[in-house]
Amino acid sequence: MHVSRDAGGLRRRVATVYEADGRGAHRLMFGWDPPTDAFRQTAEVRDAQGLDRYTEFIGQLVADGDPEVQSVRRQVLAFYGAGGLSAYPLSAES
Repeated sequence: MHVSRDAGGLRRRVATVYEADGRGAHRLMFGWDPPTDAFRQTAEVRDAQGLDRYTEFIGQLVADGDPEVQSVRRQVLAFYGAGGLSAYPLSAES
């Protein structure tokens, strides 16, 4: 998480995205590049189609424009509770 201050107050930004292997290890998948305000892929995605549900969910969060951290946190927890995680099963080679 990256936090900065601008004219509108504090801005929070996801800075890294990791993939969990289900056994405790994590692999850096994407890192935020501040000068371009874009994410750079740092590792190969094992199942790109498996990410569709996550992409749609994050797109909806962005479209909703809710700036409140606690509200977004509740939505993320509800997403995972509704089976969001099971939509991206670990590969056998993980």
